Amino acid sequence: MAKRVKVKANKGGIIDLLHDPGVADVVDDVALQIHGRLPHDKGYEVVYGDRGKTRHHALVVTDDFKAKLDNARNASLLRALGGA
Repeated sequence: MAKRVKVKANKGGIIDLLHDPGVADVVDDVALQIHGRLPHDKGYEVVYGDRGKTRHHALVVTDDFKAKLDNARNASLLRALGGA
């Protein structure tokens, strides 16, 4: 029978990794890729957040009522993520 392996995470290293500018660039690139899969005439927008308390944030949001309606009818944001 296999022996159980115990893993102890280096919390400082994980925090440094999540705050790394390279990781922030990857997060921004993924947000742009998701935005690229959405209808361009509807009003979706990428919002880049600053580094938060724990990590960098980037959001793809509906900018106006037309985009909200499109997302409600077609689940556009979910489809752009690859979930449906």
